[in-house]
Amino acid sequence: MIMNGSEASRLRKKSGMPQAEFAAAIGVSRETIGRFERSDEAPDRRTELAMRYIAEGRGERNPKLWEIHDTVATGA
Repeated sequence: MIMNGSEASRLRKKSGMPQAEFAAAIGVSRETIGRFERSDEAPDRRTELAMRYIAEGRGERNPKLWEIHDTVATGA
């Protein structure tokens, strides 16, 4: 299932971060987050997983996107 704009917005708001901060946390631009939230663009699966990871509060130390991908891939 492709993430829609309202889900992208919900995840960002759940994180408590503005678009720019959320974007930096997952390794994309603020403009990209805006496109996700307007449903102009859908995140790829890895980016979606990173968004969910950050929204759940597991990214307090601002890991790099590759670290999030590795964590998700290994289940650590």
